[in-house]
Order: sequence, then structure tokens, then C-alpha cells
Amino acid sequence: MSGGKARLGGSGRNDTLCYATQVNQDALSRALEEPLDAAFVIGGKNSSNTYQLYRVCEQRLRERAFFIQSERSICSRDAVEHYVFPAHGVAAGQGGGIEVRPLWPADPGSKRVLITGGAYCPDGIIQQVITRINSLWPSHAIRSIDDVLGDLEAAAQ
Repeated sequence: MSGGKARLGGSGRNDTLCYATQVNQDALSRALEEPLDAAFVIGGKNSSNTYQLYRVCEQRLRERAFFIQSERSICSRDAVEHYVFPAHGVAAGQGGGIEVRPLWPADPGSKRVLITGGAYCPDGIIQQVITRINSLWPSHAIRSIDDVLGDLEAAAQ
């Protein structure tokens, strides 16, 4: 490991991240350089990979980073059921718990949201989370994927 971060192609016994995990963490680091209104990390409560993704988001976005299991965790603009990892206040050995936190209760404006999942998070669950977040706004306020991708391409040039 170099600087606490595993590198691809390493042969040392400390290089423990699988390729998919490393790619996901690298993409997350790049995405967090952009202005964001919230981040949702989706995955298993016992996944160290998912915890690391959440930890990176939390460092940047604080209470606007949410760890969720599925779209059902997003109750409304007023309430998200965020999983609290044991390392964040729950007594050792008791496991984590659910904390209900607000998302954007009184702010109807457009938002930039990062959504990522652990290495074993199915694409279908990520799509369900996207659909749920989009349902929090009127359909005329949702930008098409072509518009979003066009903006991303233009920004990359």
C-alpha cells in the first residue's frame, strides 16, 4: 500500500482490493471533486467496501452523505433512513442502527446527487434508487439522461 491506498496490479500481500472495488473508489474520488448536494451509498451493512465508500462521502459531504440499503430507505424529502455504522456511536458489539435524517425538506430546487454502490450492489437496486429520487420532483423538472451526459462530456473537454 502506498499512502494508505491500494494500487492496481500490486503483488504485495497488502494489495487486497479487488479490481471492481478499486475502480469504484477511484471513480468516487473523482466524482466528489464536483459540487454535490447529497450522496447515497447503497450496500450491505456488513460490507467493508461499502463502508469505505460511505466514509469517503461522509468526509466530503458530512450529513448530506447517506448509507442506504435500497430505495425504501428514501421515505420522502423530509426523511431518509440512514444506516449508522457501529464505529459511529453505536456501542461495540451491538451492530449499527437506523437514524432518520432529512434530505431536502424545504428546498425544491434542482440537486446534484451522487449515487454509488458496493461491489456486490446489483445495478437494478441502483436504478430503483434513481427512480425513487426522481419521484421526489415533478416530472417536468427532471432532466433527461442525454442532457446530463451531454453536460458531462462538455465539462470533460
